[in-house]
Amino acid sequence: MIESLFSHDNALARHLNAPLLLEREQYLMFLLHRGMKQKAICQVAAALLNVIRVMDMSALRSVDIEEIDIAVGLWRSEATALGRSPTSEISAMNFRRAAIHWLRFHQSVRPGVPPTPPYGDTLPEYLAFVNFTLTPLTAARYFRSASLFLASTQNFQPVLSRLSTVDIERFIGSKRSVAYKPSTLSTTCVNLRNFLRFTESRGWTPPNLSKTINCPRPRRNDQQYTGPRWRDVRRLLAAGNDGIADTRARAIMSLCAIYGLRVSEVSDANLNDFDWINETFTVRRSKSHFIQRFPLQYEVGEAILRYLRNHRPKCSSRRVFVTLSTPYRKVTSQCLGGIIKDRMDRLKIQAPSVGAHSLRRSCATELLRNGISLANIADFLGHQNLASVSVYAKCSIAALREVALINLEGLL
Repeated sequence: MIESLFSHDNALARHLNAPLLLEREQYLMFLLHRGMKQKAICQVAAALLNVIRVMDMSALRSVDIEEIDIAVGLWRSEATALGRSPTSEISAMNFRRAAIHWLRFHQSVRPGVPPTPPYGDTLPEYLAFVNFTLTPLTAARYFRSASLFLASTQNFQPVLSRLSTVDIERFIGSKRSVAYKPSTLSTTCVNLRNFLRFTESRGWTPPNLSKTINCPRPRRNDQQYTGPRWRDVRRLLAAGNDGIADTRARAIMSLCAIYGLRVSEVSDANLNDFDWINETFTVRRSKSHFIQRFPLQYEVGEAILRYLRNHRPKCSSRRVFVTLSTPYRKVTSQCLGGIIKDRMDRLKIQAPSVGAHSLRRSCATELLRNGISLANIADFLGHQNLASVSVYAKCSIAALREVALINLEGLL
């Protein structure tokens, strides 16, 4: 394995003569089978030489994360001692990652003692609750707010059952003092109120404590729920070339714009969800957990097929959209949002809201402009009630007075 990576005699001898040759080659072979490129494997191999030297490892032994962090500090201090340029944060991070992954591959990392969460099992149970009832991104935001609240509150009130409005006001006041934006502060209050409702239902906190939270209501622009104009959406779908990145982005944006899918639903799309014979596809709604089947519109189907046939790498992942580089894995919701926002910025698309969710808003608004009822729009977008889509009617009063001139080209 080492011989295939390095051609220079000095470099080859340095890797062959270093300790733990077999253990290093086993790990490098594992990376190769996962699809990592040879250049990246060479960088890992070089990092492992530094790891075994700094940690003085002539044989594998169990280590903990703390010892690895100490080794990172020693390695960075070597550069200063020898008069070389200071080691960058990225290099230190690569050193640490290589050490942890290699040692974990050989099951040689001792598990550390996890920090005790504040108030015992409160946070773990709340995490299980929000993960079951909310989408992953929303659950993570709710859990983060609860974690910050409990971490700051336990110093003042160590008993959960004795929480009071004073503790809540102290936490909210600390967020005001660091200049939280009104919208961010409002979201934090909503998340905190949801957490206290959960603890009240378990009898862990005094009843009706959540009702004492007064969520500030930031001034909202009536147009904030509208996405880009539909002609800008069409321009967005037509932009780019036939390269792998643009082809993948066009397929992703088609699902978000034409079908109004959430980015989490696009990220979780599976190859088996598409029935190419019957020209249909299945969507698993991330919030309601319902399963819906849609006819596959020609333009969307062509965009996805072009990506699958010409650019999607062969890999073990069954997700439709995978990363561009190895190891191939599904594209996360955050990455999908960044892909869409980046392309909207390139085209200088101006809209009250931009990003992945704005395409869903454009879809809803355009359906409304074309005379589709709110009930049908709610069903189409996977909402459980009309309240979620009624805001588009408020935002589109002016648009409803006009004649719908833009055709969704087989949207329904």
